[in-house]
Amino acid sequence: MNNETKSKYALAQYGVLFDDILAHKFKPIAYYHECLSGDPDSLYYRIVVNKSDTKIDFCLQYFFYWSYQWCLMSSHRYDYEPIFVYLGKDLDDESKFDDDSFDFDSSLTISLIVNGGLGSANAVSQK
Repeated sequence: MNNETKSKYALAQYGVLFDDILAHKFKPIAYYHECLSGDPDSLYYRIVVNKSDTKIDFCLQYFFYWSYQWCLMSSHRYDYEPIFVYLGKDLDDESKFDDDSFDFDSSLTISLIVNGGLGSANAVSQK
């Protein structure tokens, strides 16, 4: 987890990181009963992190991409669905955040899943 960096596309108090294990663990399943497109052509992600002495919050931002969306009412090219998964953990004296030893397996809980797209696709976590 030492790959946290700053980004001009995130507010100054937030870090951005890329961790394939964490992203895969909480990757949502996106589906919409009126589309016949199947699995997306690509899936992109980034993780926005906000750390303090007492809490750590993550927003896993996933972008599902289809080169063509086959839908019953409106088929079209170049479609994407942004889905954000919010995770967090309150830190006590024994579980201070350490980039090298933070236990993602048992430490984070999902607080919210948001579909930021217009297509109203449903999203659920695999976890």
